[in-house]
Amino acid sequence: MKSIEHYMELTAGIKCESEGEAEEISVSEIADILYCTPRNAKLILAKLEGLQWIAWKRGRGRGNKSEIRFLKEPCELLLETAKNDTKEGKIDRARHLLEAYQHSCPDALPSYKEWLERVFGFQTESEGSKQKDVLRLMTAMEPEHFKRLDPCRIYLRSESHVVKQVCDTLIRFNEKEGGFMPHLAHHWECDADQKTWTFYLRKGIYFHDGTTLTAEDVKYSFERFMLDDENKCKWLAEDIGNVAVRDEYSFDICLKAKNSLFLHHLCDERLSILNRHQNDGLLIGTGPFRLVRRDDRILALEAHERYFQGRAFLDRIELWYMDGNFSLVDYGFYMEKEEQSQVFDEWHEERNVQYISVNANKSGPLKHKAFRKALRQIISPSHMVSELAGQRTAPAGGFLNRDLPPESGDDDIGKLLMEGHYKGDPLRLYTFSEPDHREDASWIQKRCSQLISSERPNVALS
Repeated sequence: MKSIEHYMELTAGIKCESEGEAEEISVSEIADILYCTPRNAKLILAKLEGLQWIAWKRGRGRGNKSEIRFLKEPCELLLETAKNDTKEGKIDRARHLLEAYQHSCPDALPSYKEWLERVFGFQTESEGSKQKDVLRLMTAMEPEHFKRLDPCRIYLRSESHVVKQVCDTLIRFNEKEGGFMPHLAHHWECDADQKTWTFYLRKGIYFHDGTTLTAEDVKYSFERFMLDDENKCKWLAEDIGNVAVRDEYSFDICLKAKNSLFLHHLCDERLSILNRHQNDGLLIGTGPFRLVRRDDRILALEAHERYFQGRAFLDRIELWYMDGNFSLVDYGFYMEKEEQSQVFDEWHEERNVQYISVNANKSGPLKHKAFRKALRQIISPSHMVSELAGQRTAPAGGFLNRDLPPESGDDDIGKLLMEGHYKGDPLRLYTFSEPDHREDASWIQKRCSQLISSERPNVALS
């Protein structure tokens, strides 16, 4: 039991006639209430006394009872504990605690729900004499991703979003006009062969630790990117031969061969510029927000006061990881069913689509349309949604036309496999490391094993 549970059990078992009044009771009676030994009861009392939740006066002499006085109103303390658990990212524990004592504290859960609605989203909060604009969001991004926020290692969209707030690239791509815009570099030029590119940095750009950006930081960032053995996106810089510093604010990037997509690559957040005095575990960039907290519960960003493109309007952004894959909507924790339906209707644009891409240019069965059609019949979205459930809410008819009817299931799989000239070639499926992707891949593997093997015995699948 936690201390709050001990306190709730004691206040329920010892009926005080008036609030704050001392009650006579023996240690053995307290042990009976808490279903523990007298020795453990003494330890619990000492802990509650240390928390200043009770005042405990030990009886002197044999047969004299002790006195206990409760210093906290039980339901208020229950609500306060639930709030603190939530702030630590332990929202499941808070929910179970409130539900366990809903009978004795019926107002605690509604009060908690009201508080929870006020905590998340945009808030203006007081910090001393100052007002701070805070954006607080729940996230399913696991703590391991909080700790892996390194431009060289990111691969999830959520990780990229955070890195873009903390770090900057040399240039940016203007999606509306289809051209490149100056950013950390205010100008660039290349030789006739487009193999040597010269960049000129803006002056007076500050990293989050107060140091200024120089060409040496750019050289360090590119070399770090190219030498990282765990970097899965080294291909972005595979044509770079070396980075040569000209002076404090200019440098050359020398390519091994002309690359028409080189400027596009420089816009990728993975090629963000970092402080050359970077310590392991930190992420020091020049972006509009600086990283101030990164642990198992919360990722927090605060505005970079000296950002070269102007200070951010928000003072702080917090992403809270909730255990148990918590979601306000999925749990139905403070939303009624009617509200949930309305939210789903309003948020339908935010639904994601899982899809499989195949390389039809490579020799093998995937080149044949009949085989791909058979594969679609085998990997049935409707069966996957039905069997795996979870956050898989509906089968998709296609990547863009999601609401089209899914597979018909009318075609004969064996016939399609024959038309596709499938001879038992092993098929390899690559996916992301997150649990839901692994579940999908495992389900697809079993499904193929059942249906393809039944049509073509002795087929090896991997």
